[in-house]
Amino acid sequence: MIDILKRCDYLYANLQDCEDKQNNPLKDGDCNICLKNNFSNIENDKYDCIKKLALYTLYFGRLYMEEIYYFITESKILELFLEKQNINILSLGAGFCPDNIALEKYISDNGLYLNYNYFGFDSEKNWRIVRNDKDTSIAKWRVIEDDIYEILPKVRSVLYDMNLYHYDIIFINKLFSSLEEVKKDIFLMKFTSAINNLPANSLIIFNDRSEFALIDKFRKAIPKSLFDLIGKYYIESSCCSRETDFVEISFDYTALNNNEKVNKNKTTFLVFKKVK
Repeated sequence: MIDILKRCDYLYANLQDCEDKQNNPLKDGDCNICLKNNFSNIENDKYDCIKKLALYTLYFGRLYMEEIYYFITESKILELFLEKQNINILSLGAGFCPDNIALEKYISDNGLYLNYNYFGFDSEKNWRIVRNDKDTSIAKWRVIEDDIYEILPKVRSVLYDMNLYHYDIIFINKLFSSLEEVKKDIFLMKFTSAINNLPANSLIIFNDRSEFALIDKFRKAIPKSLFDLIGKYYIESSCCSRETDFVEISFDYTALNNNEKVNKNKTTFLVFKKVK
């Protein structure tokens, strides 16, 4: 994580600005405004600028990684696979791969005898520059690039050609809310069809902001005949206070510099287990 943040700091300080930075009202001459407009429902949820990717990682990076790390700590999902010793993990909307960083840290911190193969998908090819995948320190990350938004061939092969049978864990990190904002309902339809091919005892990890309508839409789409909802977790606030079986994930977080997000996010994690 430290290496990625250092790389992002360098990229943000040294790359040229977008040509339309000054005259585009969505950017208003400020990269921070451009980034914040990604979350304002004004059709600016794009990450096609390397400086924006760098700023995004500097702002959210360590917090996103810690959210996943403490979720893994609280839920003990990896301990479910210790007998297998080697598992396959798929991350949809991988970005700079905070889940991979959290997984690696948790396994190391707890001395688990567990190996995993990591497969990451994201629509934006420039994440390669942020991650610097040729760096030997992260060369073991197997990151596959494709366009999850338009369901292009490689992603379609994962979703349709019975390729999900060998995944033990699927992470969906902050992706569903983005797809909902750009009205990509096709993703949910295709994903819920494809997960029929997941092996028994595999897990789907849903990680997104704590909004009841958003969370409820996703969990209602997962077939109860095939999956049990075995875990419901939240950070900062539950998506539904009426449901008392949500478990709070509590951890200390303090921004280390002016580039980092100051407060923790209101986040929900759901864990679905394939029963058939």
